Amino acid sequence: MNKLAWTLLLPAWLLSATATAEHWQRLVDQFSLDACAADDSVLEWTRHYAAHPDFLDQVLNRAEPWVELLATEIEVRRLPGEIALVPILESGFDAYAFSRRGAAGAWQLMEQTALELGLTIDESFDARRDLPISIAGGLNYLETLYWRLGRRWDLALAAYNAGPGRVGRLHLNGQIGPQPWHSEALPGETRVYLARLMGLACLLAAPDRFEYRWPAPVPARRAVSIQLPAAVDLARLVVHADLDPASLVALNAGLGQIDAPVEPGRKLHVHASDHKRVLAALDLARPSAGGNGKGAQYHHSRQLLLAEKASRRPESRNWHQVVQGETLWSLSQRYSVGVAAIRRSNGMDSRTEVRTGELIQIPPGEPALLPDQYRVQPGDTIWGIARDQGVPVRALKKLNGLDTGAVLQEGQVIELGESRCCDQIPRLFEPIATGL
Repeated sequence: MNKLAWTLLLPAWLLSATATAEHWQRLVDQFSLDACAADDSVLEWTRHYAAHPDFLDQVLNRAEPWVELLATEIEVRRLPGEIALVPILESGFDAYAFSRRGAAGAWQLMEQTALELGLTIDESFDARRDLPISIAGGLNYLETLYWRLGRRWDLALAAYNAGPGRVGRLHLNGQIGPQPWHSEALPGETRVYLARLMGLACLLAAPDRFEYRWPAPVPARRAVSIQLPAAVDLARLVVHADLDPASLVALNAGLGQIDAPVEPGRKLHVHASDHKRVLAALDLARPSAGGNGKGAQYHHSRQLLLAEKASRRPESRNWHQVVQGETLWSLSQRYSVGVAAIRRSNGMDSRTEVRTGELIQIPPGEPALLPDQYRVQPGDTIWGIARDQGVPVRALKKLNGLDTGAVLQEGQVIELGESRCCDQIPRLFEPIATGL
């Protein structure tokens, strides 16, 4: 049956949904791992994602400004389209994501890896958070892993999570089979990582089979890049180009200081709908431009930029006013703080949800736990935790270096062993590998 005949057999709602995902469809057309032919452990994740389309839609919408660029890069390099799912699993496609292990950006690159890839990291700019640069860096790294690991993309993806040294040794010793997500020699979190990626790939490759509808994209939100001919004051640019400060901060996560002039030669990212206005306003936005550039509008725009940047940077958490559609889960992802920590800071019980307009205190320094960790609560004991978490007492003591008489401290993080996230994952896009 030819493609046109098949299309005519699809239901009307699916035709509409598929047509609205043009650039994601380009990536799906590049899929090569045949995820839907995998076993039940992969399809379980497919059904899991399909059962929570609101979460997936949120992540796809966050990625939307960059999908055309990502699709083009993967097509030009002739890479499997499944690689585009890596930043979804790593960070929920959040350029501001960070981990307590030191990884940053949508692709969660470690500093040393980024430097080896030629990416700049300093006080004024972190290329790991700049999407066009990090997309190129992430793909370069995966290509390197592919060639290093016998030209197997499944092993390259495993190495992205577990490290090339470990996966390389296991591969040379013949300890990784044709389905790495079942290879007991790999860490538990890596097996789950691969199963999640394959499961998500299956859903996007066969949305009709699982009754998933693509979110409708907004073409004007596509990101375009402008190489600056001269330094630019972003607060001036917001005023003269009538820009949304939140969008400017979101698209330019690599900038270290949003209130410092952006140096000439740097690329500034804006939505396609703002492109012409930005070009027309560049001269007026120079720090040395004349006129009344430091009036009330300027100062208001500068404060909005600073507040938006602070709200996205984990070291500057404070208060957040809830807008329509936000949940405790979305706040936890935005600020990289565990849901439980937000509940405790605001005196919420397990049934309380946030309300539009409500001010929520965002606690500092308590990121969400990895699936194989537990944070000590008042009254907890080693034996009680071992019983509740299904971990032998002896193993728990060994993992955490605890003596028989050790006293646990409230807030202390206890390692439970290998990840058991398949049966306890609390959020679809909690980045298992990075511990956000």
